[in-house]
Amino acid sequence: MLVLPLGVVGAATSPIVAPASSPIVAPASSPIVNSSSNTDNGCTPGTLCNPLKFNTVCGLVTGLLDAVMIIGIPIAVLFIVWAGFKFVLAQGNPGELTEARSNFLNVIIGIGIFVGASLIAAIIINTLKELGVSGISSC
Repeated sequence: MLVLPLGVVGAATSPIVAPASSPIVAPASSPIVNSSSNTDNGCTPGTLCNPLKFNTVCGLVTGLLDAVMIIGIPIAVLFIVWAGFKFVLAQGNPGELTEARSNFLNVIIGIGIFVGASLIAAIIINTLKELGVSGISSC
């Protein structure tokens, strides 16, 4: 059961708009507010800081693809090993061998899609860079 504190229901009807010239300032208890005097990250004390290391959408997409690859490669290896175990455990049973073959083929197709998606993204980014599209040069 979801319980909302009083006053939250009507909050959507009256948006808070900050003047364009003033920076956004959050309460000091916020986890993304730089409350220390350390300004090495380029964030002044008391202002909202970018918690990510990415400053562009392209950088974010590239970072997400890298994270997916880092997580996906070990998982793909585990699935290949599992398919191999299914071959061994089939012990010549034609039904189980067919299932193991199907499983192995599905793993290979999945890896192909996985690697192909990152290759297609790289090709698109490089093509846009060559065409001189603005904002892509930071990728």
